[in-house]
Amino acid sequence: MALDNLNTDIYTRSIPPSQAFEIIARTHPRFDLTGLLSQKSAKLIGSGGYGDVYKMEYDGKDICVKQIRFTVGRGKQKVAQWARREASVWWSLEHKNILPFLGYCSDFGDSVALISPYISGGDLLNFLIKRAPKSEDRLSLVSGIAEGLDYMHGHDISHGDLKCSNVLVTGTEYQPVPLLCDFGLSKVSGMSGYTTENEGTYPWMAKEILRDGGATPAGDIWSWGMTALVSIPMNLTGLSAQGRSSSFRRL
Repeated sequence: MALDNLNTDIYTRSIPPSQAFEIIARTHPRFDLTGLLSQKSAKLIGSGGYGDVYKMEYDGKDICVKQIRFTVGRGKQKVAQWARREASVWWSLEHKNILPFLGYCSDFGDSVALISPYISGGDLLNFLIKRAPKSEDRLSLVSGIAEGLDYMHGHDISHGDLKCSNVLVTGTEYQPVPLLCDFGLSKVSGMSGYTTENEGTYPWMAKEILRDGGATPAGDIWSWGMTALVSIPMNLTGLSAQGRSSSFRRL
């Protein structure tokens, strides 16, 4: 796909992962934050298997910077491929239940980083444990997650790694709003360049995904069900949110 032939309304569509940053920079240059963010002024707030998460201020607002980490077997080329793959999906999504994409930075420290708003409410499990929301709020959160998934599936995109830690909670204490995040394992139907391996988080993965790999809408629905099981009112299960999550981790 030649950059010169791109329509400027491509924001509503997914793009080939291999050309993600080039297309984004050409059609929506405001998303290219290269040279504008310094790792030295950022605060490390979390780490995972694939990267580190920083909080910093940019343009008068708190932002979250996810830096994909180099490891043995995952060099600079692999890291760039992973970031391009996630950006190619994420930037095209715009929904009340999906974490907004603010851009990317190709020189954050020695690696590439993806940018989003900083969400002070933390992830879903953290919210359930610390806030102990009412039953109707829990059900509203589960419903909001389903709405976000339905939006993605309506655009032929499967999330691929839905779980409590990949749902952030914003809004107010009395009107919490879930935001789907982390699209590193997402897949666009009919487009190449996405992983077909059985990566993900085992307790939240459907049997066929464990067997065959890849991301599918049906697999997302299974993961939504597991997430709902953690989130629904305690009196419907006899277990606390923390207890249910601990049980899943032992599977």
